[in-house]
Amino acid sequence: MGVLIDYFRAESRNAAMRAFELGPRPDRGFDAVDGKHIDPSEALGDLIAIIRQSPRNPDIVEWRGFWPEHDTGSTNLFELDEGIRDALATLEEERWRDVADL
Repeated sequence: MGVLIDYFRAESRNAAMRAFELGPRPDRGFDAVDGKHIDPSEALGDLIAIIRQSPRNPDIVEWRGFWPEHDTGSTNLFELDEGIRDALATLEEERWRDVADL
């Protein structure tokens, strides 16, 4: 069984933990993406490199675990760095199709 990953935007770590408990859904005030196999270090890193028009780099995405305090080996919450948020948020609309086609 592989690793399954969901991405969602929350205003704080507490809000993220609350979303995790309830299930992050748009009707609960969370923008969510079902990214089951879009892992931060590979696929998301490739996407960010394309958006930034920079060389692929395995360390391009910085992410930190924050819940639970100690890795349980199962469910964990991670926070992506603000540069990733900014890259996704500032992608110009005229580039959306080109990036999606890659």
